[in-house]
This record gives sequence, structure tokens and C-alpha cells, in this order.
Amino acid sequence: MISWPIVKRTLRDYALLWAGAMLLVTLFVVIFNFALNSFPREQTENWLSIPWIRRLIASLAGADVLELSKPEGLLSIAFNHPLVWTLLVAFTLSLSSGVIAGEIDRGTIDLLMTLPISRTAIYCSTSLALVLMVLPLCWGVWLGAKLGVTLTGFTAARLSLLAMVTCNLCAAVLAVSGLSMAASGICNRRGPAITWVFVIVFYGFVVNFLRTMWPALEPMAFTSFLSYYAPLVIIRDEAITWRSMMILLGSGLGFWLIGLAIFRRRDIPAC
Repeated sequence: MISWPIVKRTLRDYALLWAGAMLLVTLFVVIFNFALNSFPREQTENWLSIPWIRRLIASLAGADVLELSKPEGLLSIAFNHPLVWTLLVAFTLSLSSGVIAGEIDRGTIDLLMTLPISRTAIYCSTSLALVLMVLPLCWGVWLGAKLGVTLTGFTAARLSLLAMVTCNLCAAVLAVSGLSMAASGICNRRGPAITWVFVIVFYGFVVNFLRTMWPALEPMAFTSFLSYYAPLVIIRDEAITWRSMMILLGSGLGFWLIGLAIFRRRDIPAC
């Protein structure tokens, strides 16, 4: 079911890109810690009392930050910052679109198909390589928080709570990964595979952001994967929201299985 040479080749091909993404994610969260530490607490509280800023933070963190008295509250915003998500999604799309749809696009899929490896093994092997790379990227966010807390001396922040947030982040990224692999297995070109996933992910961000400012969109919140990723809720309750975790992982697995079923039976155009 798994072809380890394909896994190793994929890991090797994307190792440099992965290292760059890991460095940027970790470094950003460290700098974010210093930025938070530099703000006077009284001034921060005054800003958070402004309604539109509270709504903006709610769209980023999934809950009203004023509900929290825990020091991890503001720090958890880094786990849902647009730059962090841009890096995670960009790497996921780069790898997933390049391993199957990219092979067809480059005209190298014929050579891959001549090997004594089933389509199922190709799909599962590239998927495993994707998982082995995106999960450490998610924990790179936690590593940045740990380094930032250590360097700034903000020891009041409990890293165990942020680890729970990271688990929820892993589930959200795995959902995007399952969708990305499905698009790669269905499409003949890398461009459409990236475009379809980008549109769906962008839709999720738009709905999650606008629903905090436009209550009429609240009934559509369930269609956004970010509705099931709420760092502040985890910190407030000091527990993982298992229902949201299961929805994210189940949707990712569902998309992945659809992609596998179609890839196994589809006609691949001659290059």
C-alpha cells in the first residue's frame, strides 16, 4: 500500500521548501511574542475595548478575547494569524499539487506508471509524505511560542494549553491536506488543482471573518472549516473540542477517499 521510495523521493524534493516554511513560521511566532510583550498592558486593554477591534480578534481567534483572563489568550492569536495560515496552506498546495497533478502536467506521469506500483500506492505514498511534512509545520507554531515565551520571560503562559490549540491546528491542516490531495488526484493540471482548493479555503476565511461583523452570515458558519478551529475556545475551556476535531478529520478523510476513488479509475491523458 505504501511505496517507501516514493515517500523518500517526495520528502527529498520538498525538503528545502519545508525547511524555509518551518523557519518562517517559527520565527514569526517568536517575533509575535516580542511584539505582544512590548505593548503596555493598560494600552492593550483600551484597544480591546473598541468594538471593531474585538470583532477583528474574534474573527482571528474564534472567540471574544475579553472573555479570557488567561495569559495565553492574546498569544493564541498567532496560531490563527493570516501569515501563519498562508505559509501552511501554501506549502500544502505546493506539495499536494506537485506530486500527482504536477506529474501529469510535467509529462512525467507515464514514467511513474511504468513502475510496478499501483495507483493506490502512489496516492497513499504521496499523501503520507504530505502528512509527515505538514504536521511538524503545525508544531513549528508551538515551537515558536515556546521559544518566544522563554526569550521574553513570559512564563505565565501555559504551553500545555497551546499544545491543545496545536492539535486543533493539525486537524484543520489535515482537512485542507485531504482536500488538496483529492484535487491533485482529480485534476490533470497543477493550476486547476491549486485554484479549486484555494477558492474553498479562501471562502472559509471570508465566511469566518465576515460572520463576526454581519450576523446574517452566521447560518453559513458551518460551511467554513475555520468554524471548527477556535483557539480561544480551547484556552477558555482548557480542553480540546473533540466534536470539532472529529469534523475536521472526518471531512479531510472524506475528501481524501473521494480523490483516491477517482484517481484509481480515471483516464490519465497521454503526455
